[in-house]
Amino acid sequence: MVSLIGRQANALCAPFSAVCTHLGINANFMLSDESWTRLANAIGVEEKDLSGMRRTTVRLGQESGGVGILGLTLRHHLVNHGALRVCPSCLDEDLPMLERWDIVHAPVCLRHCAQLVDTCRCGRPLSRRRRGFKISNSCPCGSPYATLNAPRARPGLMAMGTIIDNALTGCSQESLDPALRGLPLSDLLCLAHVVGFAATTLASDDPNVELRGAVYGSVSIGAALKDVASIADLIEAAVPHLATWSDTYPTLLANVACRNEAAGTKSADAVFATTIGRMLRRPPRGIDGIPLSCMTEQVERFCENMFGIKPRKKSHRRDSPVGRKVAQHISRRKIAATLGVGAQSPALTRIFDEVVRTLDQENAATSTSAKVLAKRVEELVLRRWHNTNGTLSLDEASRRLSHPRSTHSPSDWIHPQLLVPIDVGQHGVDGVLSKRRNGISFLTSDVETMRDRIAERTQTVATDSEMEGYASFAQCRKFHGGGWPRREFLLAFLAGRIPARSPINRPHIADIWFETNAVRNLALEYRIRAVLAKDSFAIAYRCRSLVAELWGGTAEDLSDYHLRHLRRTEAIRFKDVRNTTEGRDRPLYHYSMVDLLERARLIQGASITTLVDRLIDKNRASRAVGMRITVDAEQASANTYLAALASNAASSLPGRKKAMVENFDNSPPPPGWRRGSGALRPPIGPA
Repeated sequence: MVSLIGRQANALCAPFSAVCTHLGINANFMLSDESWTRLANAIGVEEKDLSGMRRTTVRLGQESGGVGILGLTLRHHLVNHGALRVCPSCLDEDLPMLERWDIVHAPVCLRHCAQLVDTCRCGRPLSRRRRGFKISNSCPCGSPYATLNAPRARPGLMAMGTIIDNALTGCSQESLDPALRGLPLSDLLCLAHVVGFAATTLASDDPNVELRGAVYGSVSIGAALKDVASIADLIEAAVPHLATWSDTYPTLLANVACRNEAAGTKSADAVFATTIGRMLRRPPRGIDGIPLSCMTEQVERFCENMFGIKPRKKSHRRDSPVGRKVAQHISRRKIAATLGVGAQSPALTRIFDEVVRTLDQENAATSTSAKVLAKRVEELVLRRWHNTNGTLSLDEASRRLSHPRSTHSPSDWIHPQLLVPIDVGQHGVDGVLSKRRNGISFLTSDVETMRDRIAERTQTVATDSEMEGYASFAQCRKFHGGGWPRREFLLAFLAGRIPARSPINRPHIADIWFETNAVRNLALEYRIRAVLAKDSFAIAYRCRSLVAELWGGTAEDLSDYHLRHLRRTEAIRFKDVRNTTEGRDRPLYHYSMVDLLERARLIQGASITTLVDRLIDKNRASRAVGMRITVDAEQASANTYLAALASNAASSLPGRKKAMVENFDNSPPPPGWRRGSGALRPPIGPA
């Protein structure tokens, strides 16, 4: 571009600075859109004819690493951005400097068959010395660039220059191997750089690397070698491989393979566990974001033939009609940049391949244009991605609701009134992720709605001093929730049956304190409901404990008396279970807890909670008349008398265990009862 402006100034017989001022060009020779319009008008051509001269920045997927030059897109490291390269013969003949000379791998002038020069005789790199708008084609040492000696270009440089010239002019690449003729120029130059760098690096200069799976293109390809001498040696070594790729590249792989003997040969990464080996094993990505398949396929074929290593499964999108058709318009890297995730995201890769596979089954490549098909692929991938990320696994949902670091039996949240799993196929959730979740996924919106419900049922308090009569979730479950399912606890809480408080807004379950009386009553209700439904029988200790929990310590003495003296009657059903523990052979009675609860309800009256009373009364009403427990006036008066004696004994003997009523020898017997051998006897006759 600078050469063009200088020649225009000479044609107009005007100073170079005046032409730059007229075109609006600054000291760095950066042209705006208006400046390009003025330049086109000054030359007498249309602006579109100068589009090939404009160097632009092109975004490649997630990275803005592309450069638009001469109508093509190259990666950033393939273009020379600072140093100056010249052909002395062209300067001597007053010919323009070419834009293609700024391509790193084109250090040759095809007109004069000369290698470009980038260093003066004094050792300084060539550059245009700018003083304001003045430019100079001479070195500060005084040597004109046109008088420098340019070595004759070697055959390899001429071949590479011809390849680049054919790519710029659109000619066929007959000098390339058939496997490489369809590659874009950027991919071809990357391949040549990697192969040339590997061929010119000695085994002693190839250090071992850690055995791990590297990402494609993660290894630097040595693009810092931009001086003409180094690039010339690299290109000279790479050109033979470009001409006979299928024959010579396996030889290069054999020379690099197994340099790291300690890594072994169990995998392809182990075979190529050196810096150069990893560069060949994980080559750079092409301009479309896909690794260079011509290199990866050769490596996999080499490992399979030499070491019997099976190649990894190929991505479906590389060989599918839809994948090839949309490659120029949409790529996984571009979608990853839109979503703000890494291009190597496994979930995004699976979703992208699944969408391409689905469209291949519909034969969409034959009935839809490339741009429309690319837009459809992007829409489907984004929809499945958002649906997948808009769902949570069971453990993740439980952590959001229960506690950030603990799941607390996450399956308890699966209930029609709590969380309902979604149909993963209908929502397009990633298949692999769905399998990891055992097919159970929840919408994030449903989980957040459940958190809002929890917050609505919780009273926010300022300090912990307002928690009297309340206990944390763990304490409630430990002291009152034994045998009470956690799911029933959550349902009762969300139904408003358990008052709750928390000093945190929008708390987790673990951050909430619950009223202990309500938890105790509901836990007893659940236990009594289970006992009544199963018609449970239990040993005397469990019976006494349950009755004492409902009616207090006095009821424990009464229940003990009932179990001791009424088991020979039909007042309470019991089972005679033989106790053979440790060689014993004696009876072990199991009593009907239903009968005992009914009897205690008739004699003792109301329990500590009306919930239990209603359950016992309802169960009694549902039983047949002959199966109901009855208590006549004499038994009621006797039990009332026993209760009074037990209460009197508990208050008159502090510090001692409560004495049974039957041990009070001096106490008068209750009405209808008799004393024999120091113990009370029930009346003779039917109960």
